[in-house]
Amino acid sequence: MTQQDPRWFEDFFHGLATELWRRAASPETTAADTAFLVRELRLRAGSRVLDAPCGFGRHALALAADPGCDVDGVDISAEYVAEARAAAERHTGSGRVRVRAGDIRVLDVEAGAYDAVCCLGNSFGYGDRDDSRAFLAGVARALRPGGRFALDTGTAAESLLPGSVRDDDEHRFGDLVMRIENSYDPLASRLDSVMTFTQGERVQQATASHHVHTVGELRWMLREAGLEPVAAYSSPDGAPYALGSPRLLLVAERTA
Repeated sequence: MTQQDPRWFEDFFHGLATELWRRAASPETTAADTAFLVRELRLRAGSRVLDAPCGFGRHALALAADPGCDVDGVDISAEYVAEARAAAERHTGSGRVRVRAGDIRVLDVEAGAYDAVCCLGNSFGYGDRDDSRAFLAGVARALRPGGRFALDTGTAAESLLPGSVRDDDEHRFGDLVMRIENSYDPLASRLDSVMTFTQGERVQQATASHHVHTVGELRWMLREAGLEPVAAYSSPDGAPYALGSPRLLLVAERTA
């Protein structure tokens, strides 16, 4: 069994890893995600949104452009923060984008300051269960009563049924290739991955882990944090989540 650094995500996103994620996030994917957020989080011009983590700012910028939200982004990757800030400075839409470095496990935000919070891009479950609970508690604290939260994950247990986790996988985006060697720790409910990024003669290797939760457990964790689940989808177009769906989009609302 691969031994992973539990804080792998603190320095994972740099170099070829960040470049691959940029290429994987097509404009069409971002547009579909943004339309989903606008619809399900009930966003409009002037809505205050927290994007955590924000990566290189693709959702934050899209929401600021249309419908004109005011978006705060936070991310642990210095490379992503620098890129998102530069893009925010060039932004010409009706909304505003502010980006800062930070750890989503400790959301340092004003209580009740946001109409909506989003966590897209399979960024949930990087730490242990206490980390996940701390993040959800921070989300609930950040939202005003009635505000909504969207959570995106590809590692729900019902999406990773026995036999569906491939031992190895490959993804190619032009001349940039990512090869993944997966292993699953059944006692820890953790999916461990060794990723090798190759671009010509450049090679970069990194490890990653995702703690795997059942959908029922995720819904329980949301309620524990004061967030009532209201919907579960398998895609941004509103298709309902079903056993084996590779993606889970949960929507929850802050209770009073």
